[in-house]
Amino acid sequence: MANYRRMGLAALVFAIALGGCGSPYMRDRGRDFADIWRLSGGIGPGIEAHARISRLPQLGAGHYQGLKIGMVGRECGQWYEWRYDFNVITGWGTSTRTRYLGTIVDHPHSIGKDCEWSLGDNNRRWGELAITFWFVAVGAEAGFDVIELADFVVGWTTWDFMSDDGEAQAGEPVEIQQPLQPYIMLEEEPPAEPEQPAKTAEPEAGEEEKPAATEQPEEKPAEGGEK
Repeated sequence: MANYRRMGLAALVFAIALGGCGSPYMRDRGRDFADIWRLSGGIGPGIEAHARISRLPQLGAGHYQGLKIGMVGRECGQWYEWRYDFNVITGWGTSTRTRYLGTIVDHPHSIGKDCEWSLGDNNRRWGELAITFWFVAVGAEAGFDVIELADFVVGWTTWDFMSDDGEAQAGEPVEIQQPLQPYIMLEEEPPAEPEQPAKTAEPEAGEEEKPAATEQPEEKPAEGGEK
């Protein structure tokens, strides 16, 4: 486990260093390097032990659901993950990943069923060698992608066979209202409507506007007149 932590720290530092360079060429090399790694830790109920080489073969079983933080390629952040596995070479498995913070991409399990063939689990990449371990309330996952590693190496020659150069991080940051309820998204408040000036009463149809009454001065009797 210590080796994975050192490897993950080195990966993050190197990717940040390359990604922060000014030229588009060096930024692409940093993103290609970040694409290689899957590193995450999480908390939540579950038990699972699982290892895989690509999506076939896989070996392991278990179930967990919890809040995770880490990186999957150039996607990173915090997300909620629900997973079920039962694999001997291949087998049944499904997962749902819902972003909480960062640029991680939401991935539901295939066609909405509770279980799918593990080959169809779109939260696992075809080129990955990875392990997952979850015990009672905490877990971790670590791995690397040999296809993305090859893309990083040949990318120095400007050959981009994964066609991902020039792409920024995949997702747009979002926030969720409560960390313990990761499916509740913040709703934007509607803009306040401008106040309308008070309208004067309009005369009904057929009525004519009457001029305002004016006060008439009182007539005084002429001096010397008849009493």
